[in-house]
Amino acid sequence: MQLWNSPQNYGVIPRLLHWFTVALVILAWVLGTFGDELSRGSARSAGLFLHISAGLAVLALLVFRLVWRGIDRPPPPETTRFGNWLECLGKLTHVMLYALLAATPVVGVALQFARGDALPWFPIDQVRQSKFTAATAMI
Repeated sequence: MQLWNSPQNYGVIPRLLHWFTVALVILAWVLGTFGDELSRGSARSAGLFLHISAGLAVLALLVFRLVWRGIDRPPPPETTRFGNWLECLGKLTHVMLYALLAATPVVGVALQFARGDALPWFPIDQVRQSKFTAATAMI
């Protein structure tokens, strides 16, 4: 089991980061889509807390993934019969997926602040909306 990338394969760490991100995105999507189906009260509050926590964790994992990608370069793309344009399209798609992974939680945080609600941040504490202005949340 190799931790680092090789010229042929991704290492264990990038694979774990990938699948943790996938699991958190699915969790956040399910809770965001079906969270209103939970009964009012503690179940719905717990669902919202998990939804927000999963989104923040996706953002943290994304930063860690980008740092790791800078430290441990990925293997080169495989050559295909479709040529360089497919490689460029693949890189563009990869960048757009990273941008979407970053933008979605940021928009969620901005919406939370725009509603005037606090941001539960794991079990540490709550980031209060009073520490941020509405203008800051909309940036």
